[in-house]
Amino acid sequence: MGFAESFEKREDILIQNLGEFAKKQNLAKQQKELTVLELARLYCEHYKSIDGILDALKEIGSELSVSELIVFLSEICHSELAENIKAMLFIGSTDPTTAGAHSKISYSRNKYNDAAFEHFSSFVANAKPDYASSFAECCESVYDGRCEFCILPIMNSSDGRLMSFYSLLDRYELKICETVDIDGDDTTSSFRHALVGRGCREQRNRISKTQRWVFEFSIIEENTDFLAPLFEAASKSEARLICVDSTPVEYAPDMQKFFFSFSLPTQNALAFRLFVALKHQTHTPIGIYKETN
Repeated sequence: MGFAESFEKREDILIQNLGEFAKKQNLAKQQKELTVLELARLYCEHYKSIDGILDALKEIGSELSVSELIVFLSEICHSELAENIKAMLFIGSTDPTTAGAHSKISYSRNKYNDAAFEHFSSFVANAKPDYASSFAECCESVYDGRCEFCILPIMNSSDGRLMSFYSLLDRYELKICETVDIDGDDTTSSFRHALVGRGCREQRNRISKTQRWVFEFSIIEENTDFLAPLFEAASKSEARLICVDSTPVEYAPDMQKFFFSFSLPTQNALAFRLFVALKHQTHTPIGIYKETN
């Protein structure tokens, strides 16, 4: 047998071995995900609260990859415990709106904010405008309970995310409930305005399974090592990254505050939100709202 023939034969055997190993790895991965799925179902039958499941998850969490964890969380988020999980992950304050503030929307008047108010009037029943002299005053009126909502510009086509207005959200502990894009004076510019409140209310109307949601949140970290697992979880959840920004943390110069916006399908939104909450203690939800085309 010549050298060339010997090489080719050995090469074929090794390549076949690689193929067999790959098949076995894929089969093992599928079997493990099925095991994780059955374990999640068992926990849902046994435990009567989400706290019990999360305590059990601490014992097995180190055995799960990011993708497997999403499989586990997706199953419990589609169980009878879904409402308990939604309550646990409620974004913002659960304090009821005072009678005098109900349906009042504070905003600083200009043609773009006027157009945004007209749009949000279909979201807020019996919407009533409350005019303010500044954006800070708008936020104060919601924070103090004088209005239920206010309107803020949060993004434009030239600058992207408007961080100064996100600072107002943080300062006054407000959350994004709905957004609308307003065309500028020319055909290339647009402005995104947000309806902002103390908490994100659950949608009362029936939501289509094809509806996608935008989940905005921030995470404070020293480096970017957390990004790979986060993006893996997003991929498994069929999430699409819309944008990400970062700013230094004033009180901790070595830390960065990362701002994320992800588009999520209805069926996976809750599981991804739960993943972020479990894996990132420094995360702060900014809002969740229907994605518009």
